[in-house]
Amino acid sequence: MAEKATEILYSAGWEDRLTGTFTPYELILECELSDVSNKVVLGVIEGKSWPQYMTEIKLGQKEIFVFDRWGLYLLNTTSYVDVAFDEHTFPDDHHFSPSESIEGEEFYKSKLKLIVNNQIVMPDVCTDRFRSAFTAEDRSLGAPSGLIGMETVAFLDGSKNIRFELDLPMQINWKSSTTRLRLRLSGCVLRNVERK
Repeated sequence: MAEKATEILYSAGWEDRLTGTFTPYELILECELSDVSNKVVLGVIEGKSWPQYMTEIKLGQKEIFVFDRWGLYLLNTTSYVDVAFDEHTFPDDHHFSPSESIEGEEFYKSKLKLIVNNQIVMPDVCTDRFRSAFTAEDRSLGAPSGLIGMETVAFLDGSKNIRFELDLPMQINWKSSTTRLRLRLSGCVLRNVERK
C-alpha cells in the first residue's frame, strides 16, 4: 500500500514535498447518534471543533493519509466513555433494542459523501456495501473484519477541512440512545509533511 500511496501523491503533484515513508494506519471516526435526526457528520482532523471520543483516531494537520479499505459500524456503547463495545455491521437484535434494530437499518440504506473544504469530492456512496452477514461474535472468532476494498484509492490532506456526511433516507429518533456510528478507514499515513 505504501508504494501505491507514493505513486498516487506523485501523480497529484506532491513529488517534491514528500519526505519520510508511509506506515500502515487506520482512521477511526465516530458520532454519537442521540443528536442525529437525518444527517451524521464525522470530522476527520484532530483538534477541530468536533466532539471527540477517546476511541477515535483522527488525522493530524501535518499528515497525509491514503486509504483503500473502509467499514461502517454501529457501536453498542453504554455511555459516552465506554470502550468495551463491539463493532456491528448491521443492527444486531442481540445487542440493540427493538426500535434501534428497526431504525438502525437506515444507516445501511444511506448515502455517504466526503467533503473537503466545503466541496463534495466523493458523492453518494451507498452504505449498503458495508453491511455484512457476520456478527460481532463471528468476527471475534476469525470472520472478516467488516472492512471492504474501495473502488478507487483516496487520500486525505490534514491541512484541509475534511468531513464525511451520511444522509439518512428518513428521520430517526435516538434521543435516549448511547449508540455511536463508526467509520473506519484503513491505509497508510505520512507524518510531518512540509507544505510549500
